[in-house]
Amino acid sequence: MVFILLGLIFIIYFSIIAFHTGLNSKFPIIWIALGIMLGIHGFVQVSVWADEIVIPDIIIQIFRILIFITGIIYIFIQSKIFEQFYKKAPKGLPYIIILGAQMKLRGPSRALKRRLDCAIKYLKENKETIVILSGGQGSNEPMSEADGMEKYLLEKGMDRERIRKEDKSVNTYQNLLFSRQKYLEEKEEQIQIPVGIVTSNYHVFRALKIAKKIKLQKVYGISADSETFMLLNNSTREVCAIIKDYLVRNI
Repeated sequence: MVFILLGLIFIIYFSIIAFHTGLNSKFPIIWIALGIMLGIHGFVQVSVWADEIVIPDIIIQIFRILIFITGIIYIFIQSKIFEQFYKKAPKGLPYIIILGAQMKLRGPSRALKRRLDCAIKYLKENKETIVILSGGQGSNEPMSEADGMEKYLLEKGMDRERIRKEDKSVNTYQNLLFSRQKYLEEKEEQIQIPVGIVTSNYHVFRALKIAKKIKLQKVYGISADSETFMLLNNSTREVCAIIKDYLVRNI
């Protein structure tokens, strides 16, 4: 019954996400898939206990081992993500990079607005810092993320002379690589310019790992807060993204 109840909770969680934020990505569907899988497992388990069906012990043991291994990997990666949740950068960095998130017709998404507000706070306290806005235009966006971020910063009183834009990237790896190539390139292979990376708290760990991979040596996370309700969804998606980036050697 525990598996059935947990499956139902996941399906309800998906429904609330769809109502609360809309399905801006396909990832939340994973909660329906998990809910159905857990529900089926629960019904099968009940049937086994009632002797209505017979499943070989070896299959049950394999299934449990896979769940255990998956759980260990998930918990380990989540612990690394949460280690970076409250990262702050030192004062006086010459550059900070704001990693893009979805732009909507009405302006920055909630996640992107939180990143921008976090960056504004740092920029107000560090008057000489240059900000690099990184993000291209997706098929469901009215403008590039870099253009949308620039518009928001200018409306908040930011000096245009402090703003640089990188508007071709479509993922975190490209955000950082293209920003490096356009504004931070040096003759040395290892880039020694101190740089702050502004992104959502659950995203800092992966961003810093990618930055190190592309030879940015002095990087600091600047963690923007995120919606508590969406944290389970976002951090779980981040676990999948970290595994993917590890497999394709982005980190």
